[in-house]
Amino acid sequence: IPTIVSESLSAISVITREDIERYQASDLYDLMSRLPGVSMLRNGVRGSATSLSIRGNQGDHSLFLVDGVRIGSATLGSATLGLINTNSIERIEVVRGPKSNLYGADAIGGVVNIITRDAADMDSLQVKSSVGSNGTNETTLSAGTTQGKSSYSAVLNTYKTDGIDSTYDTSFLHGDEDGHENDSIALRYGYEINDDAKLSLSYNSNDSSTDYDASCATYDENWNKNESPCSIYNETKITSLSSSLDLDITDSWSTNIQLGKSTDNAEELSADVDLSQFYLDGIFNTTKTEATWFNAIELEADTLLSLGLDYQKDEIDSSNTYDVSSRDNKAAFLQYKLKSDGADVSFGARRDDNEQFGAHTTTSVMAGQDVSDNVRLNFSYGEGFKAPTFNDLYYPGSGNANLMPEESVNYEIGLKANWNNSSLNVGLFNNSIENIILWSSSMGAPDNTENVEISGLEFSLNTQVANWMLGLSGTVMNPEDKSSGNILVRRAECSASLDGDYSVGNYGLGFTLYSQSHTFDDAANTVRLGGYTTLALRANFDLSDNWKVKVNANNLTDKEYVTASGFLGNYRSMGRELLFTVAYTPSF
Repeated sequence: IPTIVSESLSAISVITREDIERYQASDLYDLMSRLPGVSMLRNGVRGSATSLSIRGNQGDHSLFLVDGVRIGSATLGSATLGLINTNSIERIEVVRGPKSNLYGADAIGGVVNIITRDAADMDSLQVKSSVGSNGTNETTLSAGTTQGKSSYSAVLNTYKTDGIDSTYDTSFLHGDEDGHENDSIALRYGYEINDDAKLSLSYNSNDSSTDYDASCATYDENWNKNESPCSIYNETKITSLSSSLDLDITDSWSTNIQLGKSTDNAEELSADVDLSQFYLDGIFNTTKTEATWFNAIELEADTLLSLGLDYQKDEIDSSNTYDVSSRDNKAAFLQYKLKSDGADVSFGARRDDNEQFGAHTTTSVMAGQDVSDNVRLNFSYGEGFKAPTFNDLYYPGSGNANLMPEESVNYEIGLKANWNNSSLNVGLFNNSIENIILWSSSMGAPDNTENVEISGLEFSLNTQVANWMLGLSGTVMNPEDKSSGNILVRRAECSASLDGDYSVGNYGLGFTLYSQSHTFDDAANTVRLGGYTTLALRANFDLSDNWKVKVNANNLTDKEYVTASGFLGNYRSMGRELLFTVAYTPSF
């Protein structure tokens, strides 16, 4: 639903193309950690498993969209975020808090919508090349044009890095560098049928290969370990296809019809051993198909009714045999919003009919009040739910077909203030999740017995002082397992980010300071991973209207820190990285 951010009743952050260029972020991990309420986790090197947590929720508790189309693996339940290339992105919209009343399952923590670039937002042609640490090379070609009523755009990118060793284990072949390669394509087409109708199509593809460390071991009858040297890599391809038709039926009624399809295909491979003997092999292919009909009807000058129908189908094709390999979901939703004398109120509801779990209803209530011309107070209540993944339910040997959907209830109060060149956003939230799905070592399968409560405060302050653009954000929270009183695994209770960018004439300088407190890598809170602080510096210089150069230094102090551990011990973090970029935009 199109909304002005400052007038929204939800907690929203937007990263624009201008921000992406200024921060010189190589991937979503570098880009999104600076947002309030958002934390990123990566198992080692670039390209490896990457997750995003909103307000302390699990990585699979947020919904990820590319041009409005759901992406992600139906077996894992999470999106393959480590492959998404920032060069193809026009903006990212992050809505914090449950949005199941509009989007259905998965939106317990929030929604991340990635919008790709189109011709209106691009140079007619640009070539960009980067070289950097760890044998990193990247080349991007972007082009856009408008011809009459049609617009065309394309972004082609190839990325390769030799990487670093992803774990501290150097036994057998684990001490080698773990490289990563990714080729991406983003295509868009738009056609203005007439003043009241517009058609748009988009296609996105990321095709990658990533090395990683794993234990190729067998055990004898006495549980003596026999490990073989092995070089393992993962090949993953994710795609999304979107077609959207916008129609203005009358002056007060607009409608949108969207059809979408996404795939997430992954295979584990090795050049020197048969992975099946170690149970490390596998092909996991997911296809998501969806259709949405959305309507916005202005009943009166300050009254808006939004309603629609939604259909989703998940299908998996795997080398493993699952008892169930597809399911669909049908839904109807509506939202009523009234605005009067500086006050807003919104009521929303959605009814889902899941093929496996039957009917589920989620609701929301939001209200906002202008305290003054520059200050607004918001309140919201929202419900969320998430269906168990195919792995949770049916993975051979460790699935639990008796799992129920996870359910959440969230309350929050927010303040938004704007003055001169500054803006302040503060939010207090409390999210209770029942039937949360966690691994049970005693069962050897996931179960639904735990309840979780996450309460906290998030804030962001953006201002401009002289030629400096400054942004400060932070989160303080208590992500608690109610049954044990322990902190949830890999959740930092405190985190903060400070961005500063100075610009004058044809050059700019900037920095990012990020810090987070310690986390625990196990549910019992016995494995403590220390907190850390990193510093990034960046600079850009316009040589002419056609040539630009950029330099970026991540983790300048070469801080060693650990955010996750696996079977081979702690995963390494990326150390100091330097990246030099040249961009050429020809004149026509």
